[in-house]
Amino acid sequence: MTDDRWKQLLPLLRLRETVAQGEVSSTYYDYVFGTLLQLARRFNSEAWAPIPDPELRDLVHELTCQAFATAFARIEEYDPARMALPGWIVWRGRALMNGIVGNAIDHAVRDSTAAAICWLTRAITPYSW
Repeated sequence: MTDDRWKQLLPLLRLRETVAQGEVSSTYYDYVFGTLLQLARRFNSEAWAPIPDPELRDLVHELTCQAFATAFARIEEYDPARMALPGWIVWRGRALMNGIVGNAIDHAVRDSTAAAICWLTRAITPYSW
């Protein structure tokens, strides 16, 4: 990410200016969403992809919105010497990922496991004579 527009907006973000928050959100949404989507797809693949991609994208959209909201709420904790603001927002989203995406993957895995067990039980149950 080479865009440094966030540097001019940082003082306004620290004053909790909603216009500056909207500008940062609209400027960096695609970057944050894309990065979080890659991470979510990796987690989904590690769990044998129980969530279809369109549903995963919806969850990551929700996650991205929450990442921006928590980043703006905790902007006083942000240190520009450590990383760029968009990277910090991604980091906030990654911290929230277990709650949103992780729970959905866990539920999908449980549901698919239960369905597989039910199918196997029916498949190996002998016919009643």
